[in-house]
Amino acid sequence: MLWVISFILYFSSQLHAKALIVHCDFNPPLNYVVNEGKDFLGFTTELAKKAFSELGLDYELSINSDSKNIELLKKGKIDAILSLERTDQFEDSFLWVGPLIANKWVLVGRRSKDYRLKYLKDASGYKIGVRQFHPFNDLLKSNGINAIQKTSSRELALELKENKINLWATGSLSLDYNMWLLRFNDYKVAFTSKEGVYIYMAFRKDSDPALINKINIALRKLRVNGTYNELMKKYFPKG
Repeated sequence: MLWVISFILYFSSQLHAKALIVHCDFNPPLNYVVNEGKDFLGFTTELAKKAFSELGLDYELSINSDSKNIELLKKGKIDAILSLERTDQFEDSFLWVGPLIANKWVLVGRRSKDYRLKYLKDASGYKIGVRQFHPFNDLLKSNGINAIQKTSSRELALELKENKINLWATGSLSLDYNMWLLRFNDYKVAFTSKEGVYIYMAFRKDSDPALINKINIALRKLRVNGTYNELMKKYFPKG
């Protein structure tokens, strides 16, 4: 009888010790890598690391595209996506940890232009670019706007800089960082959508609800003890 109990305890401990396989997209300043891909940094990356550390959870981080990460999570090939906008499209597909941070949807144009956009549909006459698979694109389409899709935020920022598009539809969180990379200062937010979107960690639908609850509690502790605000100041100093 004792060996059966010992086996069960050992098996349970091995299951608990299994490292979480967590993916994210390359989206500075939320998630990115330095030192030839050896070190993962970013606001949501550091926040997740601290929450996992608080709980003693082992994890493996990797960077992949949004579309690939979503495909892998739906197929159960990974345990979680580090940061994903929680929209109606994915609401019932995953279990959610967070919110981690709010991301406003904005149309970005050149500072020297006068756009006068009161409603999103007012931008229908402009050439607009948006990142592939970004949920903002659905809102654009519902307002009669067929945007040009590109694979990366950096590519779209460059298109705006080179006057290849009139407006860039994006999330506000990565805006300043991408413009800083390109040394481009002639930009401004021409329109801010009233739709509020939050970024969460998305877990597999069959994840242990107790684990989800524990990570949420760990994140709340990071807010209470000031860690959350410290990371906000580090990655969003203008805020």
